[in-house]
Amino acid sequence: MTFAGYGKQSTSFRKTGQLVIVIAPYICSTMHAALNWVWYSKAIDENELPGGPGLLRSLTHLPAWLEGTGDSFFVLNIFMADCVFIWRCWCVWNRRWKVVVLPALATITGLVLGGIVISDQVIKLRSLEPFVVAKKSRDFVRLSTIYFSLSVATNLTTTLLITLRIALVQRSAKKAGTRTHHNFNPIMEILIESAVLYSATLLTFVVLNVERNANLYYAQNIHAQMVSLTLLPCSDSDRVQLIDRLCNSRTRLLVIVQSRAASSKFLF
Repeated sequence: MTFAGYGKQSTSFRKTGQLVIVIAPYICSTMHAALNWVWYSKAIDENELPGGPGLLRSLTHLPAWLEGTGDSFFVLNIFMADCVFIWRCWCVWNRRWKVVVLPALATITGLVLGGIVISDQVIKLRSLEPFVVAKKSRDFVRLSTIYFSLSVATNLTTTLLITLRIALVQRSAKKAGTRTHHNFNPIMEILIESAVLYSATLLTFVVLNVERNANLYYAQNIHAQMVSLTLLPCSDSDRVQLIDRLCNSRTRLLVIVQSRAASSKFLF
């Protein structure tokens, strides 16, 4: 009874964690979009007031709290995406921490840089000194480029490691004469497609940010919505099955391969 109760608690905890992974990015994306809507609507309202500051000034001089809160949700969204990519890689590689050390360090470094970038943006908006504003603007471009590049590197590295591991297990299954190797193709397609979509939207935002292009806000909002779509890009019922297959498929396959190897050794 004790083991049965523990098993139920473990299953319930896992399902709760999976539900959080699914819902949290949508919440962050929604909050980011809502704050941008507040910013744009306020700018339009102020422009229509008699003697108002004008639409251009309202769009380029947003409140510091609005910038800080919106950027915080954006950074949190990227951090959760990086954590999910690392977690996928950790599960597929049989929970070997050595494999995900570099992506984890890149994610932690990116989170620290994200906090510095948010702080600099708030200081820039609150400061009245032109020198401080110019310095923080230069720091923002430099630090944010490094930060987003680390996220792209984490995404691509973990996806390549996952693909490599699945390919190796798939080859082992094929050599062992089992039919399970065909079951891994949909997983590889989903992971690669989601990684490409995530990296493409983030790289577009980085390029526009470096060039200080006015369209960077469109790219930022698109990427914020894409994060929640690319993390687990299936239906709600398939999401749990995909995670379970990623965590358990390698273990089941190794048991089959080892048992066949042991029987062959016994025969000879």
